Amino acid sequence: MNTAAVHGRRGRSVEYSVGFAVTEPVRDAIALVPKSAWATALDADGEVREHADVVEITGLLPTSLRQGWPAGMRVIVRREHPHPGAQLSLFEQGDGWRYQAFATNTTTGGLALLEARHRAHARVEDRIRVAKDSGLGRFPSREYGINQAWLSLVALAADLTSWLRLLALPDALKDCEPKALRYRFLHVPARLTRSARRRHLDSPRHGPGSPTPSPPSPRSWPSRYAPEPQPRTLTAHDQDPRRPAPQRHAAIPRTPKPVQRQRVSTSTPRSPIRTLVKDGG
Repeated sequence: MNTAAVHGRRGRSVEYSVGFAVTEPVRDAIALVPKSAWATALDADGEVREHADVVEITGLLPTSLRQGWPAGMRVIVRREHPHPGAQLSLFEQGDGWRYQAFATNTTTGGLALLEARHRAHARVEDRIRVAKDSGLGRFPSREYGINQAWLSLVALAADLTSWLRLLALPDALKDCEPKALRYRFLHVPARLTRSARRRHLDSPRHGPGSPTPSPPSPRSWPSRYAPEPQPRTLTAHDQDPRRPAPQRHAAIPRTPKPVQRQRVSTSTPRSPIRTLVKDGG
């Protein structure tokens, strides 16, 4: 990785900081670390990180493991109290700490600063996850050329989304995932207008991105697009308040319709035998 020592000024010196798997040799080295060797960890702002410590275990690892490493490689371990719901291994359940290791070839700076720098790389994983949600996780074809064009569009969309978060989005939308950003901002209808030699982007007052969402309606648009109220006709009372206000006509009561009663026959039905006798049958 470091070619400056071989090629002089024309060489290049590359510094790296990558994750290192916590395997059985690493666990054995952690068990040999005395309590006084752990140093307090720092966060990205340089403040003390509570319940977190760091230590270097390069010299405690087996020589057979370090023989194949690049020159100047170091292994640093961080331990911290696990958050609620974290899954711990059997080794971590023994003392209640959660361990994470990383490898670096940086020789300058304290262990706490190197560990804080490595932890700041988590944003790279976030960008990869965002790119996967934007199409990186699915290629549309088996043809290499089509997938190459698709990958270029995904990279372009990721760059535009990053600049949009940095320059234009409010604080409430900067941390949104792509799906929420499409629903609350990108897919919201808006109008591009011109006024006083300037361009204005007018969006609905109420919508998915507003604090009080409501169904879309004509009233949701800015007042400049709302219809102007019609002027009310002035009366003699408005011109001279001393005149009595005009009386409104009272509603004429409706006359109820008479109820039509149904006639019910009360006569006893004739017996068929009496009918035959009477008719002479």
